[in-house]
Amino acid sequence: MPETLSIDNPNLQLARRRLQRTQWLWALLLAAMGSLAFGVLRPEHPLSFVPWVIAAVMLAIEPQPILLALVAMIWALSLANLAPGVAALLGSDPLTMLFDTSTLETLVLIFVRLVIVVTAMNQFLLYRMLYGTQTTQGLDDSLPYIPEVVANRSDGYSRSAAILGLVSVLGDISAIPLAVRGFGMLALSLSLSCAIFAIGLGVGSAFSPTTRRSTALLGVGLGASAYLVAIALGSMI
Repeated sequence: MPETLSIDNPNLQLARRRLQRTQWLWALLLAAMGSLAFGVLRPEHPLSFVPWVIAAVMLAIEPQPILLALVAMIWALSLANLAPGVAALLGSDPLTMLFDTSTLETLVLIFVRLVIVVTAMNQFLLYRMLYGTQTTQGLDDSLPYIPEVVANRSDGYSRSAAILGLVSVLGDISAIPLAVRGFGMLALSLSLSCAIFAIGLGVGSAFSPTTRRSTALLGVGLGASAYLVAIALGSMI
């Protein structure tokens, strides 16, 4: 049986510190985007900044590799803001509004976002090892096991993803009756915010050592469904 590294191993502690610094950098970037969205989109889309800011706070509080998957999903889903039909509901991309970009510059922004998504996902796949590898399948038997250097909260995040996915579905359902009183778009905005976190936390949990993978995938499924339905309803309300 392979040996288990000590939790005090210098390389493991260095990796933990690098994870924390990496999350702080992402937190700053997400907070900047949230501030920009608040300043540019607030009149017509007052909740557009919420996912960016909440994610930034989560990243700053505690080192958790799963949050890097959330970062990737937030940036990936933000690509929808570049579509004219979707922008009416989500709000236009704040960067394109700020700089009045041309088609070429918009393509550059798409490329940059894709690079960010790939970077964040690669970091997640690397740092998730800090949750421990004793239950990980397919690793080289000659490699030593990595202990739980970072508290594994994947089960809790799985449950959160499922709950947020359900809330996002309920938000979609309530949007039509609330539209009569002028609150339909607000309900859809809340639904979209919950759906983003359901997808991000669900993806991160599903690919981490968890005993609730099916719960995490349920959250992803509910969140993705609610996200698409909200966009469809947005064009009707």
